[in-house]
Formats: sequence, structure tokens, C-alpha cells
Amino acid sequence: MIRNIPTLWLLGCLAAAPSAAQTPPSSSSPKASEEKPAASAGAPLGAPLRITDAGVNLAARFPADNPFGAALDAPAAPPIKAAIPKMIMTDELYVAIRVDARGKPTAFKRVRDPIPTIATETQKSLARWVFDPPKKGGMAVDTWTSLRLDLSIEIDPMKIEQIGMTPVTRETPIPTPFEWPAAAAWLEAVKATPPADGAVPLEQLDLPPPPRKNPWSAGSLKHPFTAKLWVRVNAAGKLDKFVPIQVSDPFMVAYLKKALSFWVFRPARAGNANVDSWNELTFSNVIDCSIELKQIVSLRKTL
Repeated sequence: MIRNIPTLWLLGCLAAAPSAAQTPPSSSSPKASEEKPAASAGAPLGAPLRITDAGVNLAARFPADNPFGAALDAPAAPPIKAAIPKMIMTDELYVAIRVDARGKPTAFKRVRDPIPTIATETQKSLARWVFDPPKKGGMAVDTWTSLRLDLSIEIDPMKIEQIGMTPVTRETPIPTPFEWPAAAAWLEAVKATPPADGAVPLEQLDLPPPPRKNPWSAGSLKHPFTAKLWVRVNAAGKLDKFVPIQVSDPFMVAYLKKALSFWVFRPARAGNANVDSWNELTFSNVIDCSIELKQIVSLRKTL
């Protein structure tokens, strides 16, 4: 009787022992040494399996029909008198300014500009700013400083003169949305790169150089604007989904999203019921607003 034989040792012996159906070839056979090379001492018991690619095509394809389109008996429509009340919006302008050892700005980059329409006036203002000299180890140096300019935008009431609204159908091509992420998310994703012009990186300074004089002349905007949006109007006639496609100034994204939430649309109909529907909404008008610089924040990150 066999007693106290370790289970793993027993299983190893059984696996290593040849079965009756697998008798080793006789040494008298001339091809015995060519059929299989001797296994090394550290080799596994069984040869590894090889996974082969059967050539399956996994490429994704867009549907032939636009999934936002729907069969309608009557499309949605905007208000007969489309108007937007006076609004006050806020946004953030991020700029990089090259400041020399005397504290004088010599070059500018508008890294994230919500109102590019007034870019010329913005740069004229920045060119007149005066900074404390940048310092590293107590010595004045050149650098690229990074600033966040907090803007308050007061927009006069607007009556929309030209507006177009067409339903999205199964045949409507799907456009590329206009991307304008939130400022905090955008800033977090920015990867700082050292200046290529020999300036000392901002992160190596004793402190970011604050502006001592900061006149602001980009205080107004009266300019034609255009916008194209995809919006979903629900069965109650309210806009509940909003996708910007084209805007003349990025701050208009938040402005129009807030403004259109007050509108009551005529909902689309299918059969005898009001239904949700996707639509392409286009605007063309003149915007009149005043822009105030509320706060300047020096950043410790190269933009």
C-alpha cells in the first residue's frame, strides 16, 4: 500500500511517464534522432500553442444613415420674434508675454483667446504694459511670463435679423463639432515646453514678474457674427441639446447656449404628436458688447 505520497509529485510522475500508445522510437531506427530534438532541462512539458490571426476585418464603419435624422410630418421652427436679452458673460484669456530684464514686453502669444475679433486691440494694450523685471537668483533675466486675464463681457440686447433652421435628415452629413473645452480642463492639459529663444523658463524664476502698469483699451466690440449649431428641440419646444459647429468668436458658445435656453420653439410633429428632433440652426447678426478686464493672474506654468 502506498502512503503519504505528495499529490504534486505524483501528478508530475504521471505527466512525465510515457503512455503505452506513445512508445519511444527504437534506437535502431535511422530517423529517430531527427524527429525531435532532446528537450532542455528547463523546458516546459508541453510545447506552447501558437495563436494565429484568421484575418478578420475589425475596422469600424459609420452607419449609412445619419442616426440624428428622423421621419417628420412637420419640422421644428424657431420663435417668430427671435430676440436675446442683455447678458453679462465671463471668460478667460490666456496669453504668454516675453518680458526682458528691464520689465518691457517684447513679444506676445494669445494662447487661448475667447474673442479673437479684438485681437489687434488686445495686443495694443499688452504692448503698453510694464512688468517688474524677471529675476532668477536675484539677477534680472529675460523670460516668457504666462497670464490669465479674467474678462467680463456685457452684451447688449439683440434682435436676431437672420435665422435659419432646417431639420437634420438621414441624408445630412455629420459635421465636425467646434471644440472649446472649459478653461480649467484646457490649462491642465497644457504641457510646458522650455522657450527656444534663450529666455529663462518661467518655472525657474524666483517669482513670476507681475505687471505694474496694465492699461486696457480693448473695451468694446461691435462686429458682425455668424454661428452654426446643431440643436435638439424636444416635444415641449425647449432646446435640450446643443452642439456648436461654427462660431466667429469662441465666447459665443456659452452666450448662445444660455440665450437659446429661454426660447420656446415650435416642436416637430410626427403623426398626431409632438416629437423630439435635431435641427441645424444658423445665425447672422451684429453683436454689440463692452469688455472689461476684471483681474490679472500670474501663472507658474509656461504656456
